[in-house]
Amino acid sequence: MVADFSKILSHPDKDEIISKLVTGIKPRDVSDWLKLKYSDKEQGHLRISSKILQDFVENNLDLYNVIQNDISGVKQNKKTLRQSEYD
Repeated sequence: MVADFSKILSHPDKDEIISKLVTGIKPRDVSDWLKLKYSDKEQGHLRISSKILQDFVENNLDLYNVIQNDISGVKQNKKTLRQSEYD
């Protein structure tokens, strides 16, 4: 089942939330920060659980694997280009 990250992607602090997660701040800490920032009862819709943030990190911010896949793709393309030069 794919998680719904619309709460993160439509959040007014989306850029700051993602930046915190990318720089290694734990999802629990980001969730706590949002709870403090949006502590009023009527602002509850702006809080995001650490579980949703963790799922977002695992599904969208796995930068190491993205970079590894990009490097592999570039290497494969170079290899294919070299082989086509000899054909």
